[in-house]
Amino acid sequence: MGFKMIKSYIWLRTEDGSIQQVEKSIAISSPMICEEIVVNGKGSSKNCAVSLPECVTTEILGLILNYCQFHQVTGRSDKERKNFDDTFVRTDTSTLCLLATAAEKLQLNHLLQLICKALAREFQGNSPDKIREKFHIQDDLTEEEKLKPLKNMTHHPHIRLLNKLNARKLKELNDKNKFKDVEVAEDLKDERSIDDILSFINGTGEGVELFCFTHENENLDNALEASSSKHSVGPDLPNIDLSPNVEFMESDFADDLDPVLQAEIDRLDT
Repeated sequence: MGFKMIKSYIWLRTEDGSIQQVEKSIAISSPMICEEIVVNGKGSSKNCAVSLPECVTTEILGLILNYCQFHQVTGRSDKERKNFDDTFVRTDTSTLCLLATAAEKLQLNHLLQLICKALAREFQGNSPDKIREKFHIQDDLTEEEKLKPLKNMTHHPHIRLLNKLNARKLKELNDKNKFKDVEVAEDLKDERSIDDILSFINGTGEGVELFCFTHENENLDNALEASSSKHSVGPDLPNIDLSPNVEFMESDFADDLDPVLQAEIDRLDT
């Protein structure tokens, strides 16, 4: 006549206040729960249930116990275990994140590694914007911050190539901002009257105010051209170019990366 093993049970309290009775052999797969039972004497009754971390809800606990129970059974082949694991992580991203947090708190390292690998696959082939959308991550970075070089401790050629690409994009962004400033400066207009302008040029005006630019009146070149048909001021006035003088360095249009950015990329590669 064979003997039947008598199962031992303990009590667990989840984050949502639910108290469950589970098999002790399965629950102690978690070092955290095992320590609460052995060291602190918890789990022997409802009134002395093991309090689980806040991230462990009733639903998440059920999934974790199911995982532990399957892997506790001896005699299963590696193929069976792999098929179970593949099915276990075939769930939505939100549930995977909750499982990862709970596995970390319960110190279930094997389960944590399994879930982290599944989450890593969610990143593959997705742009940063799609990753933020999938994981509900707020995008609070500026364009300049997004293009900062990445630290390349493993000297990976793909990261170095990405840093060079981002450096070129950052240079293009800076050049674009420079041209915007130039366009704004060129759009500035002179609000003085034609008489004041001519007096200022001939040096005969008294108390002539300095240039005051506005977007409402004609610019200086148009004013000078119009004045030639209305005023006689002696000899023809020379062409005067009072537009902003903006100089661009050759390096602004060079194909090479900015030396500062290149030095930063080289530093991160070391």
